[in-house]
Amino acid sequence: MNVIINLHSEISGFSITEDQETILRRSFPDWNFFSSDSTETFLEHLKYCQICITWQFRAEWYAEAPQLKAIFTPSAGHDWIERNADYPVPVFFGSFHGPIMAESLLGMILYFNRKFSTLLVNQSRHIWDRDVLSDTNRLGSQTVILIGYGNIARECARVLKVFGCRIIGVKHSPYNSLLDKDADTILHPNHLKEILPECDHIVTILPGTRENDGILSREYFSLMKKGAFFYNIGRANCYKEPDLLWALDEKILAGAGLDVFATEPIPHTSTLWDKPEILIMPHGSALCKEYIPMFIQEMIPKMRVFL
Repeated sequence: MNVIINLHSEISGFSITEDQETILRRSFPDWNFFSSDSTETFLEHLKYCQICITWQFRAEWYAEAPQLKAIFTPSAGHDWIERNADYPVPVFFGSFHGPIMAESLLGMILYFNRKFSTLLVNQSRHIWDRDVLSDTNRLGSQTVILIGYGNIARECARVLKVFGCRIIGVKHSPYNSLLDKDADTILHPNHLKEILPECDHIVTILPGTRENDGILSREYFSLMKKGAFFYNIGRANCYKEPDLLWALDEKILAGAGLDVFATEPIPHTSTLWDKPEILIMPHGSALCKEYIPMFIQEMIPKMRVFL
């Protein structure tokens, strides 16, 4: 079996190391592994490889890979792996992101709930003000709604449930007693308008499909609970940034934790940078030192199918 590895990125946490490649080689000692750091080298090896481990795959590349049996990618989103109807090669997407992203979401929620931004400002000004925390709410007394209740949202729910939060999951499919046990309520998106006024933390974890384009319109923001917080750790097409800024300016929302944006990197002149109510994470809610090791750990059992 020939395997081409094309996992190199300008972000070090997304790049496979030699030691990590060695783990794969030792797991499959009879297989041939080739590492690529350029498109040219990748396409040259792709011609005679059965398995491809990559961040990106273009539709026209399938014709260059007559022996290809499977594509593995760390990405949870389907944006970078294009499909080709003439070449129905199975694609295995990463499903290990939940625990990392749950930590990122928890950090954002506590940042706002415990007024860390104000505390940091006071620290920089040498101000000792204990009263600033007097009007904060305990996380365990609050309601969190997770819009897009899939694997990542379920992991977020599991973590937040430890604090005693009321968890509402929003998805098209009905309640699953095995998978959705950490949710107090599962709602269809049609009921979103009814429940938003009850939610202290609104979290979107939606894929970037056309069906999700702009589904959280200004009308939805206007229905949110006064003083609530909004978070996006899914794709950014589900809402429009001007509508979010409007909700912040109108004091409907008290803050927003954002990981993914309509334009990345965010333009230097963007209003988002200068809004003290916004916490910006540069599309890194799943990024950590263990990212590639977690991917490898998940991938190896799936690769054994091809032994």
